[in-house]
Amino acid sequence: VFIPALVYLPNVFQFTFHRDDWYYIYDGIVLGPRAFLAMFEHLRPLRGPLFAGLFALFGSNPLPYHLLLFVWRVLGGAGMYWLLLLLWPTQKQGAYWAALLFTIYPGFLWWVGGFEYQPMVLSLGFQVFSIAFMIKAILAEKHAHKIYWTLASILFSWIYLGLVEYAIGMELFRIFCAYLIVLRGASLP
Repeated sequence: VFIPALVYLPNVFQFTFHRDDWYYIYDGIVLGPRAFLAMFEHLRPLRGPLFAGLFALFGSNPLPYHLLLFVWRVLGGAGMYWLLLLLWPTQKQGAYWAALLFTIYPGFLWWVGGFEYQPMVLSLGFQVFSIAFMIKAILAEKHAHKIYWTLASILFSWIYLGLVEYAIGMELFRIFCAYLIVLRGASLP
């Protein structure tokens, strides 16, 4: 948390809205939070309710959006650390540094899009947790635990795709992770 805070939070009180944030905020001010529901109902069905809820909570104040974006990043980074430890349990240092880089990047340009990039950064966290839940399902010994972890993985997949449909490419990474875990299990005595 400390290093990402050093990267993202020193000037957070001076941040405002940038680029496409402006027309989203304008729509929210003029039409109210319900405008977001109509905007995204067919292409990205969860993005509209997310934007509507956030705008209903924070209105046109940029600070809470930027702070929330930071929270999503840190939670996603924690999920990445967990995922990497599930994949390579003995590589704690490597998992730490990889998760730290994951938390800090993709770069500062995404950070200043406090409103527009909420679903992208949130979706990234859901992607990581979905894959980690899948690994937990593969590794679970009790049938009930396999079912719970699988359902959590499917739910988180549905959420991340409902926010950012083009993130479907992460499913290739899911296949790689599953292959790695199954291959490792097959090589155990």
